[in-house]
Amino acid sequence: MFPTLSPLQRRRGFSLPETLVTIAVIGVLTAIAIPQITKTDQAAKAEVANQVVTSINRAVSAYRQCGTEITITANSGSGADEASIMSLLMTRDAGVVGTPFLTGSWPSVATDNTQHHRAQWNGRFFVVIPPGTNGTGLRINGI
Repeated sequence: MFPTLSPLQRRRGFSLPETLVTIAVIGVLTAIAIPQITKTDQAAKAEVANQVVTSINRAVSAYRQCGTEITITANSGSGADEASIMSLLMTRDAGVVGTPFLTGSWPSVATDNTQHHRAQWNGRFFVVIPPGTNGTGLRINGI
C-alpha cells in the first residue's frame, strides 16, 4: 500500500546536530581569522603613514638644498608649526627651482586625537605619531 522509500529518498536536509556542528566550525574559523585581519589592517595603516611622512621629509630636504633652512621650532602642543611648514613646501616661488616641493593632497588638519596617525615636526624633520600616543600633529588623511 505505501511505497517503499530508500534511505536516500527519506532523508531531505540536515539534522539539528549536523547544523550545530557546522555553525560551531564556522564560529571557530571566524574567531581565528578576524584578529589576523585586524593586525594586517593596522600594519598597512602604519606603513602608509610612514610613506607619507617620508615623502614630506624628502620635500623638506629639497627645500633645504635650495639654500633655506626651516627655522620653525617644534611645539608638540600645537599643529601650527606643522601647518606652517606644509604651507612653505606647497607654495610656488618663481625664484626657486622645484617649487612647490609638495603637490597634491597632503595633511592639513591638526589633531591630538590619539586614534589617528599624525605627522609631527620635531624641529628638524617630521615623525609619525602612531595611534595611542599623545601629541598634536597633522592628521594623515585616509588612515
